Amino acid sequence: MRKWLSSLGYTLAALAAMFLLLPMLMGILAENKCNQMVDLFNNTTPFNLKITDYQRGWFSAKAIAQISLNKSDTPNQLHQLTINANIIHGPLLIDWTRFQFIQAVINANINLNSTQNNLLKRAFDAGPIATTEIKFRLSGDTAFTLESPPLAYQDQESNFYWQGLKINTDLSPLYNQLQSKIEFSGIDIGNKNYNLHLGKMISTYQGSKTSSSLWIGERNLQLDSFATKNDNNRIISLGGLNLHSLITSDQKNSVNVAATLSVDNLNINGATYNQNKLDFEINKLDQSTLAKLQQQLISSKNIFPLQTNIGIDTALSILNNGSEINIKQLNTDTPWGKLLSIIKITFADQPNNNNLLATIISSSINTNISAEKGLALHLLEKFYQIMPSQNRPNNSAKQAEVLLNDWQQSGKITTSELDNYLHIIVDYKNGRLSINNKHLTLTTKP
Repeated sequence: MRKWLSSLGYTLAALAAMFLLLPMLMGILAENKCNQMVDLFNNTTPFNLKITDYQRGWFSAKAIAQISLNKSDTPNQLHQLTINANIIHGPLLIDWTRFQFIQAVINANINLNSTQNNLLKRAFDAGPIATTEIKFRLSGDTAFTLESPPLAYQDQESNFYWQGLKINTDLSPLYNQLQSKIEFSGIDIGNKNYNLHLGKMISTYQGSKTSSSLWIGERNLQLDSFATKNDNNRIISLGGLNLHSLITSDQKNSVNVAATLSVDNLNINGATYNQNKLDFEINKLDQSTLAKLQQQLISSKNIFPLQTNIGIDTALSILNNGSEINIKQLNTDTPWGKLLSIIKITFADQPNNNNLLATIISSSINTNISAEKGLALHLLEKFYQIMPSQNRPNNSAKQAEVLLNDWQQSGKITTSELDNYLHIIVDYKNGRLSINNKHLTLTTKP
């Protein structure tokens, strides 16, 4: 009996010790996870996150972090946010939404500094502009949630209405797989010279990181509305934007992109374009160069405005690997008629070529364009109107019609009596150009 009681006592003592030591162990793991999250944030965004204070207790910890919206050595006070976090790591935590045990939970507030509050005429204790919850699960996965409430500002010259934001993200144990959903409620910004409206937007992403640290995967984006107007009354607005893209990689260190973009209606200075659709593929892109480009964008020290050194050389190094740009559908219904087009561009396999002219000459291009006659006449008329005054015809509309008729008679453009469309097929390959299967000779002067 005594032996049994003694064994029971040892067992209970061991369980008690584990129960007391487990939170401390979880606290160490949680702190390591926090540092990993900081590294991930800094390596995948153009922002800079730094933990300035971390005080770990037995069952919980407190931390203060600073987010800089640029990576400058001397960041602007207006571009900095403060995070106050409370970390709970014991003794026993359960995520009831999935009924899973978790290592730790972080609840944090993102706050403006006094300079920002004064600018927005907010009280110092007006509350956080966003709250976050981070769960470190025993499985190693990380769940991240951010919610930003509405925020408004208005004075005699300008206004700002932020309608809210919600982000849900799940990360794999090694932070190399990600699933995310962003729900943005909208924003309106305006002053006497400029107005911007961005409506409700939903974005989802599911992807992974390649061995070269390039993020690939599937993305969907839906935007209800967008509108902008400047002091010259140039107005651009759109409604019903949908984007779906898929980025994949293969064993040959190449990246392939497939995307479909549709816009229900687009308005530019009173002209409305309906049924806008772009369906395209870009294949055989160089993965290592894309990864370097991604890192270059992330490492940019200042995103207000975005400053990078991305040039033609970088673009050519990505494309000059036998890459293909295949625009399978580029359609729009304009006020002057419909446009239907198919375009395919193939680049030569010249990885060491960084000359733009040589790239163009060695490429092959095939286009198939169909446009209603009214649209073709409108484009030609606009072309004449922007010509220098000494070369501009007196009647641009009449001259456009004369030129179009000449092209039809010479076979540069074919017509379809059934649908009133004008058709043109342009093919360029190995230095030879043909229009509607009629070869043209390209010569260069010595």
